[in-house]
Amino acid sequence: MSSMQDILQQLSSVQLDEEECTVIEVTEEEIKQGIEDCSNSCLEKFVARKEMNLKGLKGALERAWKRQGFRIFRVQPDVCQLFFASKKDLQFVLSKGPWNIDNNLLVVKSWFSGVRVNELDFENVFFGVNICGLPWEFYTQEVAMKVASSFRDCSCVQLKEKSDSDERFFRLRILVNTKTPLRRVVRLKWGDNSEARGILRYERLSSFCYQCGVMGHTAKVCAKAMVAEANSSQDSQYGFWLITDTIIARQIWQQILSAEGMPENPSGPMALEEDGRGHHRASPSQTQCRA
Repeated sequence: MSSMQDILQQLSSVQLDEEECTVIEVTEEEIKQGIEDCSNSCLEKFVARKEMNLKGLKGALERAWKRQGFRIFRVQPDVCQLFFASKKDLQFVLSKGPWNIDNNLLVVKSWFSGVRVNELDFENVFFGVNICGLPWEFYTQEVAMKVASSFRDCSCVQLKEKSDSDERFFRLRILVNTKTPLRRVVRLKWGDNSEARGILRYERLSSFCYQCGVMGHTAKVCAKAMVAEANSSQDSQYGFWLITDTIIARQIWQQILSAEGMPENPSGPMALEEDGRGHHRASPSQTQCRA
């Protein structure tokens, strides 16, 4: 079934008769109430899903946000507009994203007067990223700024230390294109060209392809995975270690592997190993550079 947007697009090329050529003018005062009604709203879209069951979606959002009383309307088959009871609730949803809803990435964008849904960028999303595994002495504010400059857009740089362990890490908020492979490492060198690598671990990362590293699809429909299978190359280039929360990460990864019929602990170029203190790190001898 065609969406309203598709129908309007088709109508833009049809020849109008004399009566249809009449243009009705409206004033700002006449749409003032409509603008006010939309001021506490936002637009949202899942990276993978094409259509959504609104009742099921509303229940999932209520559980994730712990918020009640918002309304949801479909704008396009894969885009909805949400109306909140207060600006506080709206700001909570906008500021805490991106959202992982039932292992699907939900992208939320602000509404503004005159917005055109087709012109909104739902592909580029800011993610919180932890950079772990570097030597202790590398974790300085100066190095953090240099690492941040290697990303095309970074809005936050922090030096963090976990209170329940001796682990340090950089926390950045970077712009990620959901249509390109996830970045896995940063490479640093010093002195006599010695090299250290830090692992990127993403906050609220949803399901992604274990072969090509792109969100929004699985290896079952991934051309790269099919080529690898045909060549009898089953090594996974990506894994659950890309997700910050270990428990959630393992659950998501098991769901991905179960759907693909793969073993639960795949080995490969980016397999994890224990570091002797109960932490996991990527094996330096196995980590490969992306071509």
